[in-house]
Amino acid sequence: MSRRGRIAVESGGSEWHYWEPDASSRIFWSPSERMTPSLLFAYGTLAPNGSKEAAAHGWVADAVRGRLFDLGPYPALVGHDDLNADWVEGFVRSVDPIELTRDLDPYEGVDEGLYRRVAVTTRASRLVWVYLYARPLPSQARGPLTRWKGLRTLPVPEHDSF
Repeated sequence: MSRRGRIAVESGGSEWHYWEPDASSRIFWSPSERMTPSLLFAYGTLAPNGSKEAAAHGWVADAVRGRLFDLGPYPALVGHDDLNADWVEGFVRSVDPIELTRDLDPYEGVDEGLYRRVAVTTRASRLVWVYLYARPLPSQARGPLTRWKGLRTLPVPEHDSF
């Protein structure tokens, strides 16, 4: 079975999205009908240090499409809408909207244009929020990678499994 991610398309001037769970079906919806994710996909400084720490704090391994680059102190995920991109490994956990806007968006520099938060579908078909790098990649960027091995700087919060 082929899994394809969500893709934005233009139809008569309106933005529509679709998801193909397999080659024989396609599900369309408009942005106003779109479900809001209640999960976070973390691949860098927000992610736990490996599967033992992940399991102890309610994270589950998963992956998203894209190209991951090491920028030194933090990673950059780009190309999430490229269906030919590799899978980038990370972890998923539940997330509260208040935590996103109060804590995570400021940490990721959303207001400064460093990252942007978008909804994507993971390899396991979970609808998640993920932070994408929003600037041109610097010349010293290393990659693409499937997993970032840099230093995690935030304490990993405990969350209930979903």
